[in-house]
Amino acid sequence: MVENILEMRNITKAFFGNKVLDDVTLKLQKGEVHALVGANGAGKSTLVKIMNGIYGGYSGEIIIKGEKVQFRNPFEANRKGIVMVHQELDLAENLDVSTNIFLGREILDKGKFLDRKSMYKEAQQLLDELNFPINAYDVIESLPLSKRQLVVIARCVSMDADIIVFDEPTSSLSSVEVHELFNVIRNLKRRGVSIVYISHFLEEIFQIADRVTVLRNGQKIITELVSSCNTEKVVEWMIGHKQKASQKRTTSNAGEEVVLSVRGLTHATAVTKDISFDLHKGEILGITGVVGSGRSELARMIIGADARASGEISVGGKVVNINAPSDAVSLKIGYLPEDRKKEGLILERSIEDNLVLAVLNEYTKNGFILFDKVYDLAAKMINRMHVKCHAPTQRVADLSGGNQQKIAIGKWLCSESRIIILDQPTRGVDVGAKEEIYQIIKELSSQNAAIILISDEIEEILNLSDRIKIIVKGEFREELDNRNNNYVKADLLAKMVSTDESA
Repeated sequence: MVENILEMRNITKAFFGNKVLDDVTLKLQKGEVHALVGANGAGKSTLVKIMNGIYGGYSGEIIIKGEKVQFRNPFEANRKGIVMVHQELDLAENLDVSTNIFLGREILDKGKFLDRKSMYKEAQQLLDELNFPINAYDVIESLPLSKRQLVVIARCVSMDADIIVFDEPTSSLSSVEVHELFNVIRNLKRRGVSIVYISHFLEEIFQIADRVTVLRNGQKIITELVSSCNTEKVVEWMIGHKQKASQKRTTSNAGEEVVLSVRGLTHATAVTKDISFDLHKGEILGITGVVGSGRSELARMIIGADARASGEISVGGKVVNINAPSDAVSLKIGYLPEDRKKEGLILERSIEDNLVLAVLNEYTKNGFILFDKVYDLAAKMINRMHVKCHAPTQRVADLSGGNQQKIAIGKWLCSESRIIILDQPTRGVDVGAKEEIYQIIKELSSQNAAIILISDEIEEILNLSDRIKIIVKGEFREELDNRNNNYVKADLLAKMVSTDESA
């Protein structure tokens, strides 16, 4: 008989009278990888936060190793062997690796002072045992994201965790780093650790998970062996109907008029070098490349967030000076950053506050904000973007990832930007929200907005772009005319690999 190390029985949870979990039961077996999937707002994060002691005020039972428990905070969950690797890694970036591993559980000497020598020794032994290529003396801020994630995992293992929850662990990792993470998870599984794995990348579920549980609208739909289902079936369970295949654009709205021209753009740190291109009215220009290729730095230079060493930018045929994002906003250039939570939104402010940020001066009179007009604007945008929320006054932090992304995009729709740079516009959103965002991008193009689409999702680039530029090591290496050629995923992958090898 298979041992259930954890059971969550009939869990129900509501926020402000809105039921977000309704009678959900989850059973986790010892040593399994159990995927938890669902559309944005399905209740995944709420369920694991209850499991980890972050949320209380629920009905139902949690059983660990046959013992009924009720956690008041994450520390109590940790003591019972449950730890969580959050999407936003909770590390003290100015401290070293060993200090972060033992944070809150520091080793003290007889004089009750920090025994840094012992902390370093034990941390390094653990890192070596896990085959993590990290020095315990390294300062966190000096490490790439993938290694920071390994530090969090090492901390979990050091706490003798029986259950580790991974919440969207690969959202900012390269394919190589994802492969390394999966090897770590398999090793943890062999050690008898049970894994709850949350991801919007469904192909990952079939690579790493044993079973999958699907939530929809706060309810459990099914738990099934991964070997007994496929991607199409999981998507159908998630959204309640069969997914329509993403359709490649059959017509292009790109015109002859050049609305943005870039010549010789070189980043201050030389991460991008001598970039030149034109963007046409109504065009969707796709830019793709691996993590670290310079694609995001290029976008940040154009909108004035990063300094450039040389180069010239023209808008509407006139050379312009864009030295700060505010300059770009005044030129009707919008920018959706790769990290929406840190750079694209003010999470603690309301939906209406975020939507009006770029046009606040148009909604003030004699120094006072016209709140009624702001509310009306937000209500219209919420309806247009199909944002799932209680009211325009709701905090953005309380929205699901997909709805947050819609607000981050909606801000630029409110400003009526004519040039929009979208960096990873569908990262961390579910399949339903993806299709809605794709429709918005197509709609903007049909209204003659010019769009730069930066993405590492190849099918996204192929289905939406008029032209595709491949960026490698900070330089454009190849351009594809996607209007006249029927490229497929394998074509673009092959070109990216051959281009990279020739670099």
